[in-house]
Amino acid sequence: MIMLAKKYKIIFFFKSYKSLNLNYWKALPKNLIIKFDLLKNLNQQKVFKINKNYDYCFFREDDFNNKYFNFLEKINIKKFIVLERPFTTNTSLKNFKFMYSNFTDPPTYLCDKMFISDNNGAKKTIATHPVIFFKPLEINIKKKDIDILYIFTNRQKERYKNNILINFYAKKNINNFGNLFEGYKKNIALSRNKIDNYSNYYLKIKYLRQNYIIQKLNLLSNNLRIAFVTHEKLPDLSKNIKFFKANYGEKLFKLVKRSKINICTNPMALSCLNERLVFSLKYGSIPLVEPYKQFYFFNNDLKFRYNDTSFENKIYKILKNYKYYTLENKKIVSKLQIRNSLKKFIKNLK
Repeated sequence: MIMLAKKYKIIFFFKSYKSLNLNYWKALPKNLIIKFDLLKNLNQQKVFKINKNYDYCFFREDDFNNKYFNFLEKINIKKFIVLERPFTTNTSLKNFKFMYSNFTDPPTYLCDKMFISDNNGAKKTIATHPVIFFKPLEINIKKKDIDILYIFTNRQKERYKNNILINFYAKKNINNFGNLFEGYKKNIALSRNKIDNYSNYYLKIKYLRQNYIIQKLNLLSNNLRIAFVTHEKLPDLSKNIKFFKANYGEKLFKLVKRSKINICTNPMALSCLNERLVFSLKYGSIPLVEPYKQFYFFNNDLKFRYNDTSFENKIYKILKNYKYYTLENKKIVSKLQIRNSLKKFIKNLK
């Protein structure tokens, strides 16, 4: 166990205790003193207690809005806003600049590596994610009654059907696992110097990838036991696929424990670890990931691309040699713990 000279006191604010991200940050080790609270509870009295009793304060950007700005301004300990993917789903360039420029003492922003060069006047932007600090659950194959689990919060709508440029470049880049943001900015025809429109491009690629997986799993459901976890049952979902309404507590973890393979798509990021990946490794389900560079040490059999045969070939190979691939989980956890150590996390905070 890593020993710290000082026990750091950290408080995290979330919009809801049902957030997947809450469980994700609980991956931090117990020798940090951590408290979780709801954003709606933030008031002047709470600010006073934070300044008196804590070393660091964390907020998630997608939970944050302008009405809390005055309270954040009065917090005089070191504060962080977790802004993993700016310019994507709900963060426009205008909002991003507001959050940087209006603080007298700006917070540090935690975001993915691909956005580091776009500080826009920020005090500091660093790429980081929770410490991987757990012992993986031993895999009991006899209790695995789900072959494939696919967890996603919302089915992406097909956007911009008539936008020829977005459709063309989104299809062209469905298998681009590099820096999409940088490529978008350099493409004058696509970006037209408006970074705000990156969200349109991002969501179109996300739709195409998600739709590909759904179609493939519909076909595979004739032979395999497949479960979906999402907010609403999909109208085009095969009758052979079990549907579970999204639940971010113990019910979700039980499904992960029952699953042999968990499809862990990446939010088109170059350093952030998706919480589904953390859950898979922790609760004994083999993660199937896209070949982003942060997964360079994963067995190639656990990485798929969006083409005609890669996806199903990987799945059948893993299921056929399942005992062998269960050993890969332990190797992955070991390497992630070295890369995402407590010492590195604390160093980033200072």
